[in-house]
Amino acid sequence: PLPCHHLHKAIPPAYSKLPKLQGRATLNIKFQGVETPIEIIVDGYSAPLTSGNFLDNVNNGVYKGSKISIADKTTMFVRPAQSQPDNDKGLLPLEVRLKDEFLPDYRQGLDVTNGDYPALPLSIYGAVAMTHGSDDTLNAPAEFFIYKFDRASMGGLGGLSFEEGQFSVFGYVSESSHDALESVKDGGVIDSISIVKGGENLVIPTTPTS
Repeated sequence: PLPCHHLHKAIPPAYSKLPKLQGRATLNIKFQGVETPIEIIVDGYSAPLTSGNFLDNVNNGVYKGSKISIADKTTMFVRPAQSQPDNDKGLLPLEVRLKDEFLPDYRQGLDVTNGDYPALPLSIYGAVAMTHGSDDTLNAPAEFFIYKFDRASMGGLGGLSFEEGQFSVFGYVSESSHDALESVKDGGVIDSISIVKGGENLVIPTTPTS
């Protein structure tokens, strides 16, 4: 993994005003009517900007009351209860780190047909990723999805998702929460999301005072 103390060197200057997660964090998502919270682990080593933006949204209460929309029984979209404007600190770029590379790439996806493979693959049950923004090189400021990948029914070339490498994956649902994830139905509502570990790894850039 990318050492935390090198992360500040990994962020291009154009994105210096965006929140960053310098390490990993654990969060619990509580759905109305679902007894057991769903645990997700987000990875700031491979996706520092995407993870940082997500934690910043959580701290700002963006997802409370958000409804769930499930498409094709496999993709669980989480859309904030209120529409979110583009991040006022700058546009959030697509962020994908190639496996075995030191730094993420920005505003470009991977071509898995050429053998490229992301450090955080989409082709895993419980992958958590941001949806695209105004174009495929940007992330939406707040909307994300949980992907319930099944290799037997959804795998394409080499058993991978057809959209592998095209989204900013930033974490995964813990294996212990897979059963609880299956209990979430279309139209479900998020009661709360809480950061239970690693919140101190979130860095919010400060604006210099004149």
